[in-house]
Amino acid sequence: SVENKYLWFRCSKPPFDDWRLRRAVAHAIDRELLLEVMGESGTDSNAWVSPVKFGYVDTPNYPKYDPELCQKFLAEAGFPGGQGLPKLEYITSVGFYPKTKEYGEVITAMLQEQGFDVELSAMEIAAWADRLYDRPGGGPGHMVDCGWATGSPEPDLVLRTHFHSSSKRICGIEDADLDAVLDKERNESNPDERKRIIQEEVMPMLAEKVPSLSLFTSVFIHAMREGLQGVYIYPNGMMDASDATST
Repeated sequence: SVENKYLWFRCSKPPFDDWRLRRAVAHAIDRELLLEVMGESGTDSNAWVSPVKFGYVDTPNYPKYDPELCQKFLAEAGFPGGQGLPKLEYITSVGFYPKTKEYGEVITAMLQEQGFDVELSAMEIAAWADRLYDRPGGGPGHMVDCGWATGSPEPDLVLRTHFHSSSKRICGIEDADLDAVLDKERNESNPDERKRIIQEEVMPMLAEKVPSLSLFTSVFIHAMREGLQGVYIYPNGMMDASDATST
């Protein structure tokens, strides 16, 4: 599918305005364990777009599970072992995506093991949606679970939408270096060179700054009765049944 699931950081307010703390969280999460929880509902993705998007690459410096690096970044940020960190709220939904509460509990436990004082807030859809987007001064909570699905292979529908200062959306990051490299790839008219910029400059920079962590690529599961034919399902989950027949 075109959708990745992300753990979004509120980069617009403490403590996740510090990239070192975002890196610490990223290295505390064992994404292979999350895929075990997801089963058929998730596949591996080491980039900020799904593998069917233009520019996807298995990002070489993508944050991997590494408790030692987690502790290193915690100490460098001034919170050795998590000491002195405020209580953190991790917001997720129930009933909109598969197994959000289940893998949210796993993520919460992994973060607590590394010294983060995290509370999981599992909300019904309307309450979660009301708290999803960033606001002046910083949005609700500190981390938010949400996917992003667009019908086009265009990567900027994810990358520029969320990580350019002109469009803060969920994480609210404002970073001149990210703005510059996103402008560079957008303004490149040669598709091959644009792909190179995305793969060799944009994705590695996102891996360093981690405004969000891409947890996995969603798998859209659909059911239909036996004998139904001619239904086309798009990578964003939409369906075209205009040529459908049933026996």
